[in-house]
Amino acid sequence: MSKRTHADGRASMTPAEIVVGLDGTYAAGEALGWAARLASTLGAELVAVHAWQPGLGELSSGYDRAARQELRDVRRWCGPAKDAGVDARTVVTEGPPDDVLAEAARSGGDVDPRLLVVGRAPRGSGLAHDQDHLGDRLARRVRTPLAVVPSPGAGRTLRRIVLGLDGSASAHAAATWSASVAKAIGAEIVAVTIFEPIVEWVPRSDRSSMWSKIRRELEGPWTEPLRRQGLGFTTHVLEGTNVAGSLTQVARDQDADAVVIGLGDRVGRRHHPGTHLVDRCHLPVVLVPVGTTGIEDQEAH
Repeated sequence: MSKRTHADGRASMTPAEIVVGLDGTYAAGEALGWAARLASTLGAELVAVHAWQPGLGELSSGYDRAARQELRDVRRWCGPAKDAGVDARTVVTEGPPDDVLAEAARSGGDVDPRLLVVGRAPRGSGLAHDQDHLGDRLARRVRTPLAVVPSPGAGRTLRRIVLGLDGSASAHAAATWSASVAKAIGAEIVAVTIFEPIVEWVPRSDRSSMWSKIRRELEGPWTEPLRRQGLGFTTHVLEGTNVAGSLTQVARDQDADAVVIGLGDRVGRRHHPGTHLVDRCHLPVVLVPVGTTGIEDQEAH
């Protein structure tokens, strides 16, 4: 496959392949349905990947039979994709889920962009939510956009995106990804930035105030990828210290269908900052890393 490009020859971040992790749970099936609808709209290939960890009995006897059964199970789990009118390519690979999905999401220089999708069971479902969950572990490993789809928001169609921006290189990559996808599917974008309140001696409306400066950044360079695609969008500047809570509330107020943010700096962190948003938000959260395509690194500097 060759990279997707825009009409002017620029690299596109619109996924040509959507990889979904399946494990037989209800949450994973809902995430597959969400991914299948997006794949249908984008004309992307859908790949259902199952990480198989055979038991001692399967390793010693009946390995081939067990492997065939795993593949049959994955095909059965693909019902939500068939319901969306999409045939998913199924892959069963032996190994831990983190390793298998990270490898499946890895794309070479001449491979179309990918989106990795995993499900997330809601709180109160009775399923364990360990602090270092799969989405968090993948966020610290993958270099491709990662969508964590919680059950409450899995049924939504992607029509309105809340885009969190802060002027970082990863936020620029998130804006570029959102612009490509929104252009392809006709979605609206609400660009939001949240800054910590400070005491100022000038009115907010004064050009020298921090609020005014951030407003100019948000309406200028931070949203340039959206203007390059010819997209209309709205902007919101908010004061607050809880970024995850603020973005979630904006998404509710705007009746959004997903939240997109930059993957950010992962160096030296046990948990990725995006985990806080994933844990709180009722909607699919897409985490976009720097360097998803070569052009983002150049444009961000």
